[in-house]
Amino acid sequence: MILIVDDDPRIRALLRRILERHEYRCVEAKGGAQAREALQQANDWELVISDVNMPDETGISLLRHVRAVHPDLPIVMVSGIGDPYLAAAAIDYGAYGYVTKPFDSNQVLIAVANALRRARLEAENRAHQIQLEARVAERTAELADALHSLQVSDERRRRLLARIVDAQEEERHRIAGDVHDDAVQVMTAVNFRLEVLRRGMSDPEQAAAALKLEESVSLSISRLRGLLFDLSPPALAGGGLGEALRAYLEQQGNDWGMQWDLVEQLAEQPPESVRRLLYRVAQEALINVRKHAGQCLVVVMIGERDSGVLLQVSDTGQGCDPATLAVAEAGHLGLSGMRERADMAGGWCMVSSAPGRGTVVEVWVPAAPVATAARQ
Repeated sequence: MILIVDDDPRIRALLRRILERHEYRCVEAKGGAQAREALQQANDWELVISDVNMPDETGISLLRHVRAVHPDLPIVMVSGIGDPYLAAAAIDYGAYGYVTKPFDSNQVLIAVANALRRARLEAENRAHQIQLEARVAERTAELADALHSLQVSDERRRRLLARIVDAQEEERHRIAGDVHDDAVQVMTAVNFRLEVLRRGMSDPEQAAAALKLEESVSLSISRLRGLLFDLSPPALAGGGLGEALRAYLEQQGNDWGMQWDLVEQLAEQPPESVRRLLYRVAQEALINVRKHAGQCLVVVMIGERDSGVLLQVSDTGQGCDPATLAVAEAGHLGLSGMRERADMAGGWCMVSSAPGRGTVVEVWVPAAPVATAARQ
């Protein structure tokens, strides 16, 4: 239904005849006030055609009202003044077309058809936009659910990994205790008996053979004690991280043929779980130095940063492609394992290296590990 607004009844009648001949339904209003009342009483309006100059209200004022109150309703302006600035102003305020008097039927029909087509396209675009926003909202909700599921899964993975690491440490401690209390004690007793037996021998050849046997048992005992230290470093439980790493370097450094230095800058020791985590990562980093760096200087630094503990293992060796560190050998962590351990504690692990430029391994974990807190 089209609302024709004009103070001249002849213009209203002419417009109505033109439009009704093409099966448009029309209603007339003689001014702005009557037009506002008609717009308020019905909601099936398709178009408004309004004169610009009317005694009670200007067409521009009515145009602004229609665009503010009925933003989806198109309006075409009609004027006997061929003023391009007035036409431009009407278009700026939202008019869908502008027809000047005197007009013919084709001019009016074209303006009406264009306005209705534009209004239809805009309505379809709005509907499409609403559908698109609904689909985006639906997809966003699905992604949010998927992200939540991933976060839950990741948290479960963290907890499982933390339990595995704890179980490994507990098993190391148990095995170390069993070996110390059983195998080492038995072999030590055997060594004493061999010494007594050797001293009672009169045959030099038999005594020499017994001495070699003593030396073999002593070497086995020494290696077992090294294994005990590796399985459960006593300094971690009773002392500090720096003390445990220093003992490890003193034990292994000379055998590996490398120079080393240890710098500890901790005001206080982190919890034992953090000390064990950093110790195992440092141990793996030092094993990688032995495997890849060659003769070099290794510096281990432990310090505080951002309410956490930073471990840095740097060497002046041959360097390597960090990708080669990602693949762990049996019994070792590898780069991925070091990252997993740091990640489960809410920290991070980074490795920088290049052939001929040495390697730097940096690991940071918060003083209160996330994984530990989550398990409690």
